[in-house]
This record gives sequence, C-alpha cells and structure tokens, in this order.
Amino acid sequence: MISRCYIYFSLLFISVGSLASELDVTYRIQPGYRESNESAIFRSYLGGEKNSREEFIVNYKNNGFVVEWTGVQRLNEHRGPEYQGLLNEIYWDTSVYDWDVTIGKKKVSWGTGLFFRPLDVLQNTPRREILPVIEEGLSLVSVERYFDLSSVFFGCATEWRLNNSSSKSINERCVLRAQSLVGDWEYQSIIYSDELSGLKVGFGITGVVGQALELHASAMYLHGYQKYLNRLIGGDQILVSRDPMIFTDRNGGVQLLLGGTYTWENNISLSIEYWHDDTGYSKSEWDDLISLSNAQHFLDESQVVPTELVSGNIRWSSQVYLLRNIMQDYAALRAAYSLDEFNFSGYVIYSPLDESWVSTISASMEFGELHDISFGLRYFDGVDGSGYKNIGTKGQAFMSWSGSFSW
Repeated sequence: MISRCYIYFSLLFISVGSLASELDVTYRIQPGYRESNESAIFRSYLGGEKNSREEFIVNYKNNGFVVEWTGVQRLNEHRGPEYQGLLNEIYWDTSVYDWDVTIGKKKVSWGTGLFFRPLDVLQNTPRREILPVIEEGLSLVSVERYFDLSSVFFGCATEWRLNNSSSKSINERCVLRAQSLVGDWEYQSIIYSDELSGLKVGFGITGVVGQALELHASAMYLHGYQKYLNRLIGGDQILVSRDPMIFTDRNGGVQLLLGGTYTWENNISLSIEYWHDDTGYSKSEWDDLISLSNAQHFLDESQVVPTELVSGNIRWSSQVYLLRNIMQDYAALRAAYSLDEFNFSGYVIYSPLDESWVSTISASMEFGELHDISFGLRYFDGVDGSGYKNIGTKGQAFMSWSGSFSW
C-alpha cells in the first residue's frame, strides 16, 4: 500500500513540477451517524456508529493531460482509522486528424437518469450514495469524432488489480456508441461486450417538451448477465464456513428506464422515474433469501450452533445490498428547489415487489466561490420481510463541508 501511494504521489508531483498547469485542490470533511436496525434480519452486530470521512482531492490539467488523486481518511468509533490513496484518473486527450483520442485511466459515465442509468455500461457509477462517490476510472483507449449534429465513440477498457508480485486486467470490455440530435431530442445507441456477460445492445432518448418538461427513456438488452445468489438456497445445508454468495450466469435479460422532470418558473422541480433491472431479485428469489436467513437466526436462538457462525452467514447474505438494484423494479419521486446558492431536495425510492422504500432529504449552501456545506437525512422502511425494512441501517445523518482552491 505504501509503495503504491509513493508511486502515485511521484507521478503527480513530477507532472506538476514539470509543466505549467491548472491545479485544483478540494478538501472535504464529512461527519455522520448511522443508526443500527436491531430488528432487521440483516442487522449489524456493531450497533449504531459515529463516523467521519475526510478527503483531499488534487486535480491537475495541462494541454490534455489530466491527473486526479484522492487521499482518504475514514474514522469509525467501532474500528481503527483507515487510510487510502487512490489515483482516480491519469489520462491524455489529444487529436489525430478529426478524431479525439484518449489514452490512460479515466472516469466515464453515460446516459440520463437520476438514480439508475442502463446505458452507463462502462463503469456503472453509483447514483444513490448519501455522500459523493470516490470513483476510480478505467484503463482505456478510445477514439471519438464529432459531426455537426452527431458523434461516434469507440473504446476498449479494463480494470487493473494490483498485488505485491503482479498485476492483471479484469473484465476487458469494448463499446461502440453513437449520438445524434434531431430537433429537441437526443438519441443514443450502444453496442457493448465484456468478458463476464457478453453482448449488450442499448438505446436511449432524451428531449424537452415545451419550456418546462424534460423526458428520458433508455433500454438495454443483456444477451448474458449474472445474478448474485446464495448457493445454500434449495440445498440441504443452512450454514457454511465459507462465503456462499456466488454469481450465476443467466441469458436474455433487460434493463429499462422511463422518467421525466417538470420545472416551474419558481425553480421548483418534480421528477418521476421507473426502472426495471433483471439483474436484481425477483419476489420469489428475495423470499427464498429471507427464508434462509430466518432459518439461520432460528438456529442461533436455539443455541445449537455458535453465534459467530450464524452472524458470519448473515453478513455474507447481506452483500446483496451491494447490488445496484436489490429488487428488479423501482419507482422514484423527487422534489427539488434552488435559489441562488441554496439547494434543497428530497426523494423517495419505492420497490413495488417487496413494498419497501428509502427516503432522503438534503440541503446545501454555497459560501462565495470556494466553500459549500450540506446536510442530509436518510430513512429505510417497508413491510415485514422486505429489502429496505431489513437492511442493517435504520437511518443515517450526515454533514459535509468542502473547500476548493485553484491555481
């Protein structure tokens, strides 16, 4: 870890020292509190916790060369401090004839959608985190050409995993993307393939009706995809000593998104979205996981097996909450208001399959051109046995202060 951070810092400061450049530095302090959901099936065994995340972000640009590095400190009352140095981006943009060429490690996000974007195939950026995501780019080579009302992009990318003795690429992928603008409507089409899931084909449309209504829709066909399931379901065993969560291959899935936003003249906006994702759980698949976890809890209460074994199996099953979409179907309603430097928003995401929901409210304010502060609250609930009702967190509160400086 130390050697990796040393290499990253060396690359950054050699670049800064050798070139006249634009340098941006951002510092964030983000204290928070998480209230444990003691009645949840996937409850946390640590209880509630106070936590804090501090970030130091350096972004450097010069003549198409970009470097972004993030240093992170995480503090938690139940664990010791954690430190991380992350080279988010290091890439070079240039032009060859009429083509824009990118080489290096870069963050890429596509599509339109507040909470889920089917067309965001290269990197799948999380869009529902309560704090800004610390995102690491992909190693890629890409070319893009712009015409009067259209563009075409082709690129190949991979992730790199490093250890003490070697490095290797993970899930190599290539994508062809075309965009065109017809009147007030923008169209996107994507052909994508990777090593794990194979071919994906997608299409999206975004446009404005009148002066106030924005509409967007997108769809992705998945020739192959993977589901994250517990291998104990349907078997004779209830508890195991190794992680039972596995990715299983499936064929012929779809991802869909429909949404829109209406904005009034007083800067109040209302957004509605619905999406479907076959990589999430169906109602029967979720019920099977709940039944297995309840059986594991029953063994714990009967005191016939060690509590540590049961809690370990429950934590393994709770990895389902790492999925972009836990269930296959969701609907969301979001209201927002902005006035000068002040912004307020609140939203509810509802799962009709298991009748659970999560609600979030937040407010932010800018102070001059350099500083901003934000606050937020999140609450999980639903019917018994539902996904958000049984997450290990009942509620969250956070505050974030950030300052940005440029040279």
